[in-house]
Amino acid sequence: GAGSAYGKLLRELISSHIDLMYAFKAKPDEIRVKALAAIAGRAGVAVDVFLDLIPACMFIDMLLGSRPVSQEHIRETVLAIKNFFAAERLALAGRAQERELAARRVQRAAEDVVLKEAKFDADSIFSLLGTPVGPIRGQVMGSAFLLLKNPDAPADFAEKTEEIRARARRARSLFIERGVKTDKL
Repeated sequence: GAGSAYGKLLRELISSHIDLMYAFKAKPDEIRVKALAAIAGRAGVAVDVFLDLIPACMFIDMLLGSRPVSQEHIRETVLAIKNFFAAERLALAGRAQERELAARRVQRAAEDVVLKEAKFDADSIFSLLGTPVGPIRGQVMGSAFLLLKNPDAPADFAEKTEEIRARARRARSLFIERGVKTDKL
């Protein structure tokens, strides 16, 4: 059942945690990452979940463990976690690419929510302007996104220019307020 899967996962993380504290302090060790993935696989644990939890275990063990926290201790912890990610990228390149793609999908979804809420998404703008289907739509959105970067930039959307400008300001404000990362600003 689910309980036994979680139990296996925890057992493997606990049995690996001391090793993790020291494994990545000096350098990215891609062989160690492959070994950890193999250990999880042999134990019947979801390898991706196991590897996703390793940096959290490292953080907890190294930084929140029994030693008093110092600046040097923080630097060691950050370096070890960075070394783990670098090793993982070397050992399992496809996994790193998948993580980056997933992060981009999450970013795009967050962007879409902001744009829709500000009525600055393509459908809302095309509806407001009555933009017909065709290549003009790409030009319209290009001009609109210039206003997103700089709401005071010159623009010509006829009588709807100030409305588009206000929506750009609203979208910009929501991106900043919510900390949504975007290349549109």
